[in-house]
Amino acid sequence: MDFYPPQLAGQSSTATALEHLGSATQANQQSVTPDIVTIERKRKKRSGNNEEDGTKIKKTRQSQSCDACRARKVKCDRPPPGKETNGPIKNVCSHCAQLNLPCTFDYVQRKRGPPNMYLKRIREDQEVESNENGKSIPSPVGSSKFNSEVPASIARAPPPSQTILRGTLPMMSNNTSPGWQPTLAMTMPTTQSAHAGHYPPSTMSISNSSSPTAQAVTAPLGLSPLRSRSYLPASLDPSHPLVASQTPSAQSSPLHLPQHLAYINHTFNPRNPLDSVLPRPLLYHIIDLYFDYIYCLIPCLHKPSFVHDLNTKREENLNEEEWVILVLAVVASTLVQLPRSFVNLPRKEVKDLVLRCHNRVRNYLAQDFDSVTVTRTIIIYLSLFVYRIIGRIAVAEGLFGQNYVAILTLRAHEERTYAKLGNIERVLLRRMFWLMYGADKTLAFTGAFPAFFHEDDCASVALPEDIDDEYLTKEGYIKQPESYTSVLSGFRYISDLFRVSGEVLDKRRRDRLRSPSGLMLQMRINEINELHNRTMSIMDLCPAPLKLDYRSASVSVMSMSPDWDERIKSDIHTIFSDPNKHDMDLVKDFYLVQQANIYITQQLVRFTIIQYREELLESQQDDVHHELDLAQRETMKRSIREQAQDERDEVVVDMLSILQKIPIQVLAVNSFSIIEKVRFVASSLLDFLNHDEGIGLLPPSSQETRAQKAQRNLWKFLNYLFEIESMYSWDDDKATI
Repeated sequence: MDFYPPQLAGQSSTATALEHLGSATQANQQSVTPDIVTIERKRKKRSGNNEEDGTKIKKTRQSQSCDACRARKVKCDRPPPGKETNGPIKNVCSHCAQLNLPCTFDYVQRKRGPPNMYLKRIREDQEVESNENGKSIPSPVGSSKFNSEVPASIARAPPPSQTILRGTLPMMSNNTSPGWQPTLAMTMPTTQSAHAGHYPPSTMSISNSSSPTAQAVTAPLGLSPLRSRSYLPASLDPSHPLVASQTPSAQSSPLHLPQHLAYINHTFNPRNPLDSVLPRPLLYHIIDLYFDYIYCLIPCLHKPSFVHDLNTKREENLNEEEWVILVLAVVASTLVQLPRSFVNLPRKEVKDLVLRCHNRVRNYLAQDFDSVTVTRTIIIYLSLFVYRIIGRIAVAEGLFGQNYVAILTLRAHEERTYAKLGNIERVLLRRMFWLMYGADKTLAFTGAFPAFFHEDDCASVALPEDIDDEYLTKEGYIKQPESYTSVLSGFRYISDLFRVSGEVLDKRRRDRLRSPSGLMLQMRINEINELHNRTMSIMDLCPAPLKLDYRSASVSVMSMSPDWDERIKSDIHTIFSDPNKHDMDLVKDFYLVQQANIYITQQLVRFTIIQYREELLESQQDDVHHELDLAQRETMKRSIREQAQDERDEVVVDMLSILQKIPIQVLAVNSFSIIEKVRFVASSLLDFLNHDEGIGLLPPSSQETRAQKAQRNLWKFLNYLFEIESMYSWDDDKATI
């Protein structure tokens, strides 16, 4: 049975009826009734047939307004070209003449697009599956007497991608061609996680085979992409709306499955650029540490293609020095952001390895280069962490400015740039832009230096896609399962939060240069109130794994046990000396790590908005009540400050609740940047508090207010964060880590 779109169903049925009527008339030689003649005339009139020469005259509807009037939706007083009129001929309508616009009739109506081929493709796929299984599948279109089962004997060649999935995949060896591309059917044995409903597949593992020759990779069993709608791309599955961040791709295929790759244990080659720096098993281990602990905060790599390049020894190809430097930058950056006990090497050897990789990276960045690439921006960004941990803060700030210029050179601040790039390069460039944007806003909030990025320049850039690398290929995006929460969903939310903070910083910078007054001042206050509401509601609709219920129903602040200090310090030292004694699977909770990053940043933005709004309200009081004497104006300002102080106290209480909800090992292990951010946030909060002198040193008392108790406990948390920061120090006089 043919399937007609609803718009064409009436025309098709009419044409079919006329054909039957015509054949019946010729067979029976019956006279044509007036009704049939009328129908036939209408059909000829619609089709535009010319009975004399048999040719069809295609009629097109001429626009009755010029292009400018049609765009402005106003009535045009100029007749279209070629139209017979009794009045004088006008070459320009009155609107175009008044506005000095070209009066043209170049607009052409668009034609209807091709019909939806979704059901036809599904039918073809089912026919192919029935041919291979020897079964017949009824038509999915509907039940009709014309519906028939497809016989299994009909031969049809399956699509190439389907053949790849069902066939046996080639063996992977050391001699793999550089042109080889990873197929989405590749898989590896994975361990079942406690959060299997939300967590991604486990990280890559090294093949148990010590031989560098081959490793069999087969398609996953028990999962048919044709039978599971959850793996259909969003562009082909009308039952599920497209997520805002998942851009449909014309090249997406429902036959693709998530990518899973395994490392190949190559033999040692002293001439290999990577093997000459560190053994390959150690390299694989450090790469796994990056993806386990740091990737959710700094997703600057595409995992499947990165591991594929390691397996195929891309570093041995010509002109691949940038790739080698990228790998070494990942190694050095990972080692300085994690406790050295995570690598089974002495402390001195870890330090030597970091410096060896870092020196190679530094020498490469000092060389001349012809063009800026996305990989170069990633290398510079990862190098910032190494410079900061070795105490070269000024160099790190200079490199940050250099990377800012590189991002602008790539036009990453313009959304139209991304349409010209491939799928993987587009995603990586967008991630790098938001990583740099977030770091820029964090440094601006903490007072390091003014913001580089301004909203006027980059307001059009879309948020990063919350699609895991396993569902991203060079051909396009793959639909993620409905019950799956992306590892990068938190990165999307933190980027949205940084966008709000960028608006706050931009408005504050403009107002400090030229203070608003009158109506403009009231409009600015309304805008700041709206930004405050956006900040506090940004996580209301987030996925369940990212939601943190830190606001307690009780009005009192949680007390700390007497031995809490010693217990926390002991836990910190244990994590850095022997991580096996702790539940490190908890530290690998990507969503818990992102909770700390998002909610701590949220309180920082909230605090900045409170300070900014207080300045605007005081300025408004001076503007409105300038006729009052100084004492009355000071009284009104004092009322504004007291209200702002109450709001700041709430920020302190919420900050403390968040820190108490996040396990200390998560703050200690997962990326030095998150520890630095918490320290800066808490310090900047405490600097503005209107507390008594020495409140952090006074003994607890029953007369303490809720805010004072929260301040005291927040001071304690700062001490523990300082303790964690000292454990990352490279001072050899510290206790052995």
